[in-house]
Amino acid sequence: MTSEDSPIIEYYPPDFKTDLNGKQQEWEAVVLIPFIDEKRLLEAMETCNHSLKKEERKRNQHSECLMCWYDRDTEFTYPSPWPEKFPAIERCCTRYKIISLDAWRVDISKNKITRVDQKALYFCGFPTLKHIKHKFFLKKNGVQVFQQSSRGENMMLEILLSAESDELSIENIASSVLGKSVFVNWPHLEEARVVGVSDGETKFYLEEPPGTQKLYLGRTAPPSKVVHLGDKEQSNWTKEVQGISEYYLRRKGIIINETSAVVYVQLLTGRKYQINQNGEVRLEKQWSKQVLPFVYQTIVKDIRAFDSRFSSIKTLDDLFPLRSMVFMLGTPYYGCTGEVQDSGDVITEGRIRVVFSIPCEPNLDALIQNQHKYSIKYNPGYVLASRLGVSGYLVSRFTGSIFIGRGSRRNPHGDHKANVGLNLKFNKKNEEVPGYTKKVGSEWMYSSAAEQLLAEYLERAPELFSYIAKNSQEDVFYEDDIWPGENENGAEKVQEIITWLKGHPVSTLSRSSCDLQILDAAIVEKIEEEVEKCKQRKNNKKVRVTVKPHLLYRPLEQQHGVIPDRDAEFRLFDRVVNVRENFSVPVGLRGTIIGIKGANREADVLFEVLFDEEFPGGLTIRCSPGRGYRLPTSALVNLSHGSRSETGNQKLTAIVKPQPAVNHYSSNSSISSGHLGGLNHSPQSLFVPTQVPSKDDDEFCNIWQSLQGSGKVQHFQPTLQEKIAVLPQEISQVTQHHKAAFTDSTVKCQQRKHEPHKKFKEECKSPKTESRSQKMSNKQTFGGPAKCNIKLLKRNESAEVSENQKVLTGYPNAVDKPNPGIENFLASLNISKENEVQSSHHEEPPSEELLSPQSFAMVCVL
Repeated sequence: MTSEDSPIIEYYPPDFKTDLNGKQQEWEAVVLIPFIDEKRLLEAMETCNHSLKKEERKRNQHSECLMCWYDRDTEFTYPSPWPEKFPAIERCCTRYKIISLDAWRVDISKNKITRVDQKALYFCGFPTLKHIKHKFFLKKNGVQVFQQSSRGENMMLEILLSAESDELSIENIASSVLGKSVFVNWPHLEEARVVGVSDGETKFYLEEPPGTQKLYLGRTAPPSKVVHLGDKEQSNWTKEVQGISEYYLRRKGIIINETSAVVYVQLLTGRKYQINQNGEVRLEKQWSKQVLPFVYQTIVKDIRAFDSRFSSIKTLDDLFPLRSMVFMLGTPYYGCTGEVQDSGDVITEGRIRVVFSIPCEPNLDALIQNQHKYSIKYNPGYVLASRLGVSGYLVSRFTGSIFIGRGSRRNPHGDHKANVGLNLKFNKKNEEVPGYTKKVGSEWMYSSAAEQLLAEYLERAPELFSYIAKNSQEDVFYEDDIWPGENENGAEKVQEIITWLKGHPVSTLSRSSCDLQILDAAIVEKIEEEVEKCKQRKNNKKVRVTVKPHLLYRPLEQQHGVIPDRDAEFRLFDRVVNVRENFSVPVGLRGTIIGIKGANREADVLFEVLFDEEFPGGLTIRCSPGRGYRLPTSALVNLSHGSRSETGNQKLTAIVKPQPAVNHYSSNSSISSGHLGGLNHSPQSLFVPTQVPSKDDDEFCNIWQSLQGSGKVQHFQPTLQEKIAVLPQEISQVTQHHKAAFTDSTVKCQQRKHEPHKKFKEECKSPKTESRSQKMSNKQTFGGPAKCNIKLLKRNESAEVSENQKVLTGYPNAVDKPNPGIENFLASLNISKENEVQSSHHEEPPSEELLSPQSFAMVCVL
């Protein structure tokens, strides 16, 4: 293949041309090399046969088959035949035996399948057209193939509607399919359970208790309910029919014609072993929670499907044999791996004895709360454009695709076009490049790495940027138009750019869907560090317990595709364990979710998992080599879900910072001017803007009350990075003299929410309030019925400060901060009380709380 003296060297050229033939990627292209002549190939190989060893010649002929199986009692090291490329198998637990070729010679006449009417038998997943009447024809319809509309003729299928189906009413359709098993998604039929039927005006649906998913066979009437659709529901029904029709036409080339009814179904996800009260074990079908719509004329009823999942498991002893691996789905020890022990003395009571291994778990709470420190910062395109001195259009074009053709626009040379874009975003495929681009809603965001790459590109080819900026209306550009000079070779310039792009590390980066929620590489690295710290502690233990069998999950082939715990919710940073056997990821290996890829169907959702250990076949997903993998929900048990269920707490998955509470009782005119909180900060103030009143206020009050219940007031040195600071102890002591002014909003938080404007009007009518408003118009006030004026004075300054002087609310710049520190500053703090500023609630008994949420929000950043 590589020798210059080879008689067939022309079949293996080092450089060759390719033909995309309508494809988009280079690896999809047709390789333009001569067809290999079989006779010449065999003749060339004959001259090398004498150099082969005996074992190598034996491999080049038909021989017996080897049947391999797992044996836990057998463990040895299998050496690698090619250590430079493949590592040795350190713990090989495989045995094999030789099977003769005659074992595969089977008399077809004795096959049981031949005795069955094959026309009435359907093999699930295998496409078939015979169940629905249709006609076919060729037509140019632009059916999408490989994410691109076809240009030639398509083989189209048109469903023929029978006269009987036209006469069926929605009541008849509901009685025939509701609560029963049907097959949908013709011609790739999938089994599903019907939960609703609608004709756009009326809808029949099952009225079942939560968690119930059963089939109503025979004459058993399903618990159904009928409702008449409103205008909005009718509009949604029409949109669903239009979407299904468009999907069948554009993606499958099927014309479904007029639709009279839509069937709402739950797809079959798999089968799961269920145990009845007598201890008998049986396989039951499991249905998805997600409800999907299908048009009635595309479903198939009353067909026999071949079921290959034969099970010989009938009792608990069969389901949980000795030394079998199980996973705990109850608390405590949720998700722990266990080994079944001898349960003869407790199995009669409906229990299984298991020894669970409880490994040490890393603590990721601190990392979750501080993830913003390690996350990549993204900026809009106009920010990059201003920094680079170019337009936002150029940033958008060069981070995508830019095609340059040969020759000029007036005289093009062929149809070949070179892509000189950075390929950092893909709008049609809805894909992005993590670390460089990110799509937020409909807007693209760019990182500093993308900015550096664009700056390097701009320095390398400024004339290309200049030309595209002047010709922004064009889609395809040409070499001779960009470099028109006689001394400039456009083809060489384009080739230089392509060579630079291919040699740049960005060309090898993987793309991900914009719908994918991911953790940045820096955060993933921190997770690996926490896992390594946990490994060093080696705080593993084992416990022996007896468990009810419905709380145990045993990975079996018959249960493939079934979600172990249907109540579990998956989030980023969640700890999970793989429960799928005979797979690339070792069963029982734990990891952390670092990415979530959503999908239209529940079964198609994938999770990117960083596992605690490296394993053969592992992927590199923003992590160390061999430690990442993408798995579906059916392969995972969520350990964090078990912790949340056990503690009843929802752990933080995002950064939570206290926000200033809305001041409903401001006594000055700030409400009319839009400053609801009574705050008039400078544009560079470190305060967080006041939020509009919402239901979050209740949560804020609850958090504050829980903080007050701790019994301790913590002090810390404030920094400029913090959005809010805690009042010093000296300031908080003011509340002992003005408790009604600070704590009334906490005690009567709900009451104030309902009548803020009423009380505000009552206060404004009093003469004291009017005079107070005039005096305090330029001062900062606290949000409560009683106001306490805190004046921060300079050293040696009198308390009788001018009425026009503004109260200090914060330092606009870091350089304005006093050098002596907070201690010297507090020494000059004088707190004056104005007797005329009193609340109408002055007679109320004082509260024992230290600070209210409103007073907590009205603090100064020093």
